[in-house]
Amino acid sequence: MIALIGFTGAGKSTLGKLLARNYGLPCYDNDEIVAKNMKMSISEIFTAYGEVRFRELEAASIARILHQSPLGVLVTGGGAPLLPETRQLLASKAFTVHVYTPLADILHRLEFDSTRPLLQGGIQERLTKLYDEREHLYDFAHTMADGTNMRLAEVQVMAKWMTH
Repeated sequence: MIALIGFTGAGKSTLGKLLARNYGLPCYDNDEIVAKNMKMSISEIFTAYGEVRFRELEAASIARILHQSPLGVLVTGGGAPLLPETRQLLASKAFTVHVYTPLADILHRLEFDSTRPLLQGGIQERLTKLYDEREHLYDFAHTMADGTNMRLAEVQVMAKWMTH
């Protein structure tokens, strides 16, 4: 399994779909899976149950995917590695890729995005604070890919996965 981790807006979903399509792999978008299982949007889950409960649902879903699903691409949410047990599971059960994108690019991408629950309010301030807080959260990844250039990221991921 290839697991994509990284900050919100880094390009994980775009890269995951690209890898899945071009290599004939299933793509497991964990946020979509959690939302479907709960029959609620991620924002609604945050509002109704809070971030702690969402992280529990997220972690349980990642564990299920890693233990039960066929080889594919797992796209995680930006905060998925916050739980130590999720970091350990991703590091041990998947080829984990940190999709890295500089903050300035993320700010530009998410400038008008109102769907992400942790970015409600002053988006620039919230993004900058979260980005700083999570600076080293993704350091456990097996490799890094460039989230500003999806074609390059695709090549980087596949080349490193094949030699892993």
